Amino acid sequence: MKPYSLFRRIALGLSLTMVVACLCAVTWLFAKAERADDTIRERTLLVQARDIARYLEPAGDDRVQLHLPSSLAEAYSNSESRYRYAISDANGQYLISNSGTVGPLPALSGKRHSFYEYDAGQNHPRHVIGTALRTQVGGRTFYVQVEQRSDRSGSLWKEVTEEFLVDGDWLEFLFLFALIGICLWIVNQGLEPLRKISGIARSIGPTNTHIRFPTAKVPAEILPCILSLNSLLDRLEEGLDRQREFNANAAHQLRTPLAVLMANVQSLGDPEAVARLTVDVNHMSRIVSQLLLTAQLDALAIDLMEVVELNELVADVAANLGPIAIGSNKNVRLERSDADVLLRTNSFALRAAIQNLIENAIKHTPRGTSVLVRVSDLPTVDVIDAGPGVPEAQRAKIFERFWRGDKSTSGAGLGLAIVEKIVKAMRGSVSVTGAAGGGARFTIRLPREALVDNAREQDQRAAADMAVEKPRVKRAARSFWPGLRAARKRQAAGARG
Repeated sequence: MKPYSLFRRIALGLSLTMVVACLCAVTWLFAKAERADDTIRERTLLVQARDIARYLEPAGDDRVQLHLPSSLAEAYSNSESRYRYAISDANGQYLISNSGTVGPLPALSGKRHSFYEYDAGQNHPRHVIGTALRTQVGGRTFYVQVEQRSDRSGSLWKEVTEEFLVDGDWLEFLFLFALIGICLWIVNQGLEPLRKISGIARSIGPTNTHIRFPTAKVPAEILPCILSLNSLLDRLEEGLDRQREFNANAAHQLRTPLAVLMANVQSLGDPEAVARLTVDVNHMSRIVSQLLLTAQLDALAIDLMEVVELNELVADVAANLGPIAIGSNKNVRLERSDADVLLRTNSFALRAAIQNLIENAIKHTPRGTSVLVRVSDLPTVDVIDAGPGVPEAQRAKIFERFWRGDKSTSGAGLGLAIVEKIVKAMRGSVSVTGAAGGGARFTIRLPREALVDNAREQDQRAAADMAVEKPRVKRAARSFWPGLRAARKRQAAGARG
């Protein structure tokens, strides 16, 4: 299952929450604006109806007359005016109107006024809102209706759109995006301690089990997890130390009995028995040596700052193993690179890896054949034997600890595992393929970043020697001149005498 991103979840949740909150706020504000718009219109119509009712006068025969001031009369008589009014009597008969008809009179039900709305027209329908006011003129009841034609479907949206585009309300969306960006930055900064802890966790390995997660400046929410992890690392380090100590002690303690056993075997009178027992004791000695080397490598923090010439190191290892190969009627051939190959590495660990590969090749190559060791400036080291080779199905497992492809052969399955562990610690790789003429070809590939420029290295060494030599020259100069002056004084005194 693919792991999910905590930052992505928090960011998505915050972004959606803020967007939904803004949409809800905008919807609520629009609804409030729409309601306020309706309220203002209703109050405006009611004020107009009361103004008209104030200018009504009785005219006899149950009729009334309207004397509007010129300003009001002009506002209602304008052809582009959206307002119209009508006065009707108690029977619903319209007596006065400024233009056409108005909507039906609503039932007031004991109230003095009432608001109403309806849609008028067929081809071009318009929404009409109005108010009806009951008033008394000359002791008789009349009704004043004032209406306003309104494009309700688009007026408010038009105003909102103009406000958004013209007055710069669109900047609110930029503010929203900026707010989301700030929140995401805060979340990212809040997760920074987790990233630092992850980096520390990646750096912890068998060679540096002493590293612990820091507890200072750690959020209180993850501090219990940090303390639990540090406690776990304490127990793991203790267990690894015990295992390494046991392996080292066991391997070291077995060396002396094996040496005594070998001496006793050599003192036997039966040559055939001596030969058989010598093979067994040598096999046991090799296993013990590999166990001791494994324990040393587990406890060793491999420092890659030592400058080594690869040709010389490989030649030294091959020369040390030459007598073993010759004793088995085999040979070790070395092909050097054309130029020196200077590496910044660890000579002890690299020597152990190459030695294990050459020993493994000597073991599997037939009698009368040679093991070829080739050095290149890539930098790589190839160890090629003429043995049966390694089947492709077993190449993925051959570097596993205690794994042996041929159970009938001697060996504990530690040598190649040691090689892979060392090379990985050097940030390199080791692989096995088939040799051109049969057999196996093991290749150690070291990183090109480990190569050292020969000229620059010589300049650095010369500079270092100069830094050491300069104080010596100064001290010699300081002691030379006083001695010379003293010698001259003695010489002058002797001449006078």
